[in-house]
Amino acid sequence: MRSDLTIILFLKDRHEFNRRFLKYYLKKGNNINLIISDGGKKKISKDCKILFKNNSRVKYFAFPEDKSYKNYYIKIFKSLKNVKTEFVLFADNDDFLVYENILKFLRFIKNKNKYIGVGGTMIGFNIVKKNDRDFKLSNLNMIYNKINLDKKNKIDRFNEFMKNFSDLPRNCIMKRSVLLKNYKLSSKFFEDNIEVKDHFSVLYNVIHGKIKIFDIPIIMHQTHFNSEGNKRYNVIKKNFLNTNYIKDLILLDDILCKKLKCRKYYILEKYFKNVSDVIFQNFEPKKEPSSKELYSFFINKLKRRIIKNDKIVQSSKKFSYNKNVKKIVNDIESFLENND
Repeated sequence: MRSDLTIILFLKDRHEFNRRFLKYYLKKGNNINLIISDGGKKKISKDCKILFKNNSRVKYFAFPEDKSYKNYYIKIFKSLKNVKTEFVLFADNDDFLVYENILKFLRFIKNKNKYIGVGGTMIGFNIVKKNDRDFKLSNLNMIYNKINLDKKNKIDRFNEFMKNFSDLPRNCIMKRSVLLKNYKLSSKFFEDNIEVKDHFSVLYNVIHGKIKIFDIPIIMHQTHFNSEGNKRYNVIKKNFLNTNYIKDLILLDDILCKKLKCRKYYILEKYFKNVSDVIFQNFEPKKEPSSKELYSFFINKLKRRIIKNDKIVQSSKKFSYNKNVKKIVNDIESFLENND
């Protein structure tokens, strides 16, 4: 299994997307290793297994069901331990990976030892099916804003990222060694608090080293409502009321401040400023709100933020439909028409 990059496809049901992802991978990315990390209640179908049965680059691992986010993070860590390549990219089965650009990114990072990761933009879209053989991608939108993550100074890099906090650093090609350290910690701590686990893993990548973000797509993501974001909202709401929530944030601060080599609570102060800015922007009560009103406002804001960050809500920003994107869109539409 020789290559410089391994894609880890994390599965938990949503079987309607499995065959599509695998067929597109076999058409476009078959010179890249693939690990299928299956934590679904019902495992991948025999029909899908036949697609990669004789492909030495594809390895399939069936894990216990992801009944909790703690189990899910343990699955991530164990999957990384099975990787033999220097670089790793995480994937979901409702994504189309842009393999041509991924190979460009890989060439970049192989020649840049001072970088720990490289990525690009993420574009959301809907699929319109006009008839049995006519598929169109619509409502294209930028999921995350492009952000500069290649500042040399780690505190400058961290502060720049906190101005526009997102999950973008989890969707980059990263050095396996960095991810192993990252998920060894995030799978061990924070129990089932998915919000803190996710934010810890993102911040760990940003603090650890420089990440180059190019202004071309790395992932095309189909927006739909069969998403983890809808399930996660109630989990995060429950975690917010848990007495361990603040303890988890203090632990996050303790671990990452040592890595950032800054004073205690520096990260926590920036973290709360970022969260409070999101929650309380445009919030001007006519009177001092009660604790009940504040809680209700927080929960509603939190719900909207989670759903938006989980790539369900379309971006309101103007989308630049350049030649590179147009080629990718045409390629995906052609694939859908011939592989329905």
